[in-house]
Amino acid sequence: MKKLLLVAGLVSLSLMPTAWGQTWQTCGKIANDLQRLNCYDKLYRQQTIGGWEYQRVKQTRVLARLTSQNGVEIMGTKNVRAQLVLVRDRELGEYLAIVLEQDSLACKEAGCYLRYTFGKGKREQIYLPGIDQARAEQIGATQALVLKQNPQLENFIYRLKTNTSLTLELQTFSGGVKSFTFNLEELTWPPRRN
Repeated sequence: MKKLLLVAGLVSLSLMPTAWGQTWQTCGKIANDLQRLNCYDKLYRQQTIGGWEYQRVKQTRVLARLTSQNGVEIMGTKNVRAQLVLVRDRELGEYLAIVLEQDSLACKEAGCYLRYTFGKGKREQIYLPGIDQARAEQIGATQALVLKQNPQLENFIYRLKTNTSLTLELQTFSGGVKSFTFNLEELTWPPRRN
């Protein structure tokens, strides 16, 4: 029996992902674009889908991340997920970033409308002014749609706190419009200090 448990333990250790212990920051430091994206993909797959993850970067930035419940196929890649990232930063202020794996967002310089539905409510839309490269890099992504600090952001955060689900419709390069569902479990924003 002890040998069986030892073998089972060794097998489970050998099956652990290679990115175990990596963080969003370590992935962001990888110079090679393809390797950096692969690192991010491994982290996306590892994390528990559905719960908010909180992170503090030094004393200047606080983040809350939530990954979509579902993944979609885009350009031959299966299980591509979206992510919501709430950020409070001393220099860039507070904002909500929407990130899509594989850099598949089709909204570039011209901007685009983000369509969304909270719970069983009506479908709504909000205009976003294209990809915000500076804020994307700040959260370890190569592109992100950003809703910056204004009354619309305050309303969106309030609704993230008070609803149980959110469906986002994102325009992708080759996949058309794709829907992503988020399970909004007890968002604490801003996060409490430890």
